[in-house]
Amino acid sequence: MQTQWFPSSGSSSRTPILAVVRLLMTKMQQNDRMPVPVIGVHHLSLKVDDLAAARQFYGDVLGLIEIERPDFTVEGAWFPLGTSQLHLGVEDGHLAPVRQHFAVLVADLDSAVATIEAHGVSVRSAG
Repeated sequence: MQTQWFPSSGSSSRTPILAVVRLLMTKMQQNDRMPVPVIGVHHLSLKVDDLAAARQFYGDVLGLIEIERPDFTVEGAWFPLGTSQLHLGVEDGHLAPVRQHFAVLVADLDSAVATIEAHGVSVRSAG
């Protein structure tokens, strides 16, 4: 089965994002700049020492829906994150490295900040 990357032919709105990605990948491969054609990020894996707190933040505050994960020897949780996934794994006493982070893209930053702050989480401006 072939994935349909564009709206149906009856639609007047066409967004050729995949065509642009394919063109860029072809150009990079021709220039030997991309020997492995990376097309995106499948998942991010973060270690946490408090799974309940992480589930509360990602599930209750951000509204991500926890998805099923394989039965690993380590406790954890998985969440869809756009076209990627966020994988949390428990490691007792884990301290995240300074400045380690990832960023998500939201439709309305002001609304997202207000929602997060309404849950008692402080948000710092990057500026």
